[in-house]
Amino acid sequence: MEKQIVVLYSTEQKCFHVEYLTEYIGANIQSMLKGTHSQFRLVSFASSFGDANLIIEKMRKTLPNG
Repeated sequence: MEKQIVVLYSTEQKCFHVEYLTEYIGANIQSMLKGTHSQFRLVSFASSFGDANLIIEKMRKTLPNG
């Protein structure tokens, strides 16, 4: 099974991040167990890291303060 790639946005750092969905879920579980919050928000799924970069480029052009 192929690993799913996700595009995230950090509300605190004001930047994008790309990683595998399983890593994102693991970080969310750790945050929940520690009683903290994750600064990253899932904004898109991608079929490859190259596609993730294209999504980020498009979002930077269309979002305010991108």
